[in-house]
Amino acid sequence: MADAANTSRVAGLRDVTGWPAWYLKGATAETWLQDRGLEVPSTVYSATRTADGARITRTGIDEFLIESTGGDLHQVHQALSSQHNEPGKLFILARQDALLLLTGDRAGEVMAQTCGINWSEIPAEHLVMTRVAGVSCSVRPVVQDDSPCFAIRFDPTYRVYLWQELSTICRELGGTAGE
Repeated sequence: MADAANTSRVAGLRDVTGWPAWYLKGATAETWLQDRGLEVPSTVYSATRTADGARITRTGIDEFLIESTGGDLHQVHQALSSQHNEPGKLFILARQDALLLLTGDRAGEVMAQTCGINWSEIPAEHLVMTRVAGVSCSVRPVVQDDSPCFAIRFDPTYRVYLWQELSTICRELGGTAGE
């Protein structure tokens, strides 16, 4: 049997639901980010990175998703946790989504079986709203360790179902899930 490192390189699935994520919305959201010296994405669904690696994605005109990119609490997350909502100007919410990472050289094949998007046409780091195995998700293609990776964020009530669907396909392709 192949070792775990090689099978996860083929197709691997990890549950990283606990990675910190915040939602920032309101008329002063962009200014709040800029006042902290952070680069703000210019178009909807595009992303920038902070100096310490957090990802900022514009999800609307005055809406931003701020995500950890490795489970760490980045400086922007610390600032958000101490910031108070300002009615009508700024709203901050800690996200409680489920988050799965689909990795490996055959990750695109897993996505092809579960989603109708042609991922070869989507730029890395660009957020896409779609359905994966029938579940509404936001999916971000990234490159991790020179291999394709998809960060799949969705309603946690579908966590067990989507895990089962994706892990079955990973294993059918010779990969692993949660190992």
